[in-house]
Amino acid sequence: MPVILNPATVPGFLCLENTDMQQTTCEQQYYRMRDLTAMMALSRDTVLRMVAQGAFPKPVRLAKRAVGWPVAEVQNWMQQRQEERL
Repeated sequence: MPVILNPATVPGFLCLENTDMQQTTCEQQYYRMRDLTAMMALSRDTVLRMVAQGAFPKPVRLAKRAVGWPVAEVQNWMQQRQEERL
């Protein structure tokens, strides 16, 4: 049986409620390269090398010349790295 997650409770999703129309809109959030390099103190080349080696999540194509990393995937990767230290 598939597990259906409520995006409002999953990290990396931005949910907005429109009370007039009684609906909720949820969108997945993404880190861009500059966000990753600043947050993790890694160079662009290091991030790309880690992606190529399968040691970091692959980016998602957002537009013709733009990619981003899903926030939830990056946060999961960071959590796994912290757990490996213990």
